[in-house]
Amino acid sequence: GFVFLGGFLYFVYKGALKGKLLWQTAGMFLLGGIQGFLGWYMVSSGLTQNVYVSHLRLAIHLTFAFITFGYIFYIALTQLYPKKELQPENQISKLKQPANLLLLMVTLQIVYGAFVAGLKAGHIYTTWPGMDGSWAPDSISFAFEKNGISSLWNNPASVQFIHRNMAFLVTTMIILVAFQTLKNSFSLKASKDAALLLLSVVFLQVVLGIITLVMSVPVWLGVLHQAMAFFLFASVIYYRYRLSA
Repeated sequence: GFVFLGGFLYFVYKGALKGKLLWQTAGMFLLGGIQGFLGWYMVSSGLTQNVYVSHLRLAIHLTFAFITFGYIFYIALTQLYPKKELQPENQISKLKQPANLLLLMVTLQIVYGAFVAGLKAGHIYTTWPGMDGSWAPDSISFAFEKNGISSLWNNPASVQFIHRNMAFLVTTMIILVAFQTLKNSFSLKASKDAALLLLSVVFLQVVLGIITLVMSVPVWLGVLHQAMAFFLFASVIYYRYRLSA
C-alpha cells in the first residue's frame, strides 16, 4: 500500500496522472485497502473456535483479489491499446454478450476453486473423469437431502462435483466463443489472436487441473493451478477488450 501510494503521489505531482486516469488509479488504492480488510476478515475466522479459516471467507478474499487484479489489468489495457478504431457495434454485439457471460462463469468457477481449497475437497475423490467410478457419488444427494441447498457450498463432495463439471461448461463455452470469433469475417486480427490465446490457456488449465486432482493435490500443483486461473481470468478480460479495440 505504501509503495503504491508513494508512486501515486509522485505521478500526480508530475502531472502524469490526471482526469479519468487519476480517479481510476485512486480506485486501485481503494480496492487494495478493501482487500486488506477482507484478509483480516478471513484470518479472524481461524482465531476463534477453529484453527482454520472459513472456506466462505477464503472464497471472498480470493475472489476480490481477482476482481482487483482484473480492474488493474483492464485499466492497463486501456493504456496499452487505446480504442482508436472501433468495430461497428452491430458487427460485434453477438460476440460481446457471450464474452460477458464467459467472464461471469470463469469468476464463479474461481469461487468454487476457493471452496475446493478451503474444504480440502480435492483430496476426497482423486480419479478422473469419474468420481471413484461414478459421475455423481451418492454422498452428494445424501448431503443435499440432509442439509439442503447449503450443501452446494459446504459439502466437499458437492463442491468438487460442481467445480469439475463447471470446468467442462467453461471449456465448452470458450471453444464456442473462440470458434465464433475466428469464423466471423468482421473480427479484427487482435480479437482472433485473443481467442486463440484463450483457447491455449484453458487447455493448459484443464490439463493442469486433472493432473493436480489425480496426484491428490500436492501443494505446489495446487498453487500452480490457482496461478493459472489468474492467466485464464486475464485472458478472458483481454479477449473481451480486444473485441472492440
